[in-house]
Amino acid sequence: MGRIKIVTPLNMNIEYETAGLLLRSAAFLIDMIFLMIFAIGSALGFDKLKPLYEGGAGENYIYYGALIAVFLVVSLYHIFCEYLFNGQSPGKKITGIAVVKLDGSKLDFQSCVLRWVFRIIDIQISFGGIAILSILWTESSQRIGDIAAGTGVVRIKSKLKFENTIGEILGNTYEIRFNEVKYLDDNAVTLVKDVLDFSMKTGNVKKSEEMIRRTAGKVIDIMSAKSHDAVERGNMTDTEFLKCILKDYNKFFEKF
Repeated sequence: MGRIKIVTPLNMNIEYETAGLLLRSAAFLIDMIFLMIFAIGSALGFDKLKPLYEGGAGENYIYYGALIAVFLVVSLYHIFCEYLFNGQSPGKKITGIAVVKLDGSKLDFQSCVLRWVFRIIDIQISFGGIAILSILWTESSQRIGDIAAGTGVVRIKSKLKFENTIGEILGNTYEIRFNEVKYLDDNAVTLVKDVLDFSMKTGNVKKSEEMIRRTAGKVIDIMSAKSHDAVERGNMTDTEFLKCILKDYNKFFEKF
């Protein structure tokens, strides 16, 4: 299994395991099942509603309008799923993989469109043959659409959740210490959690302490730069500071 090195929003290099052909194929099949269920369900539903519009003046408009709507949903499914849900369609979510930008930036709409356009070559015209060969031969397991869009498909942990992010439930009495957390994003906070998790699991104390120190420093730099004010953490250790950031971030965004 290959690996992809990505520069994170905190300007740190982190390696992800690439999603192999088996996982990507499984995700593709699951998505196909979802789309088939949607198409069949739409056809059945449309048939049941037929008595309501049959014979009317706008019968043809309703019929062709419904066909176009179903066609658009099926055709644009991957674009909007990957753009709206952090690089994951339902199939990718179930198999634990996601599309990411290799430069560490947030997956943008243009990249999703490029990947979708090249599906015509990678998958549809060649019946998946070109995609399979490209994934097997390229170092980062990329299909042509990934190469064109500057993306890769990697294995990830399940999406960050409130409970498993901080390991406790924050009550109504909890007060936010650092309001500057509003300047962080999910990617940065996910990395903070991953660094803390790594520090608890690794036996390499020196490496763990260095990662925590660098991460705490980067978080302070980002919050200070965007708030145009110095972030004072008092006597907190690096670990205590990062744990506090996770709590504050979750508490802050409970409001929205």
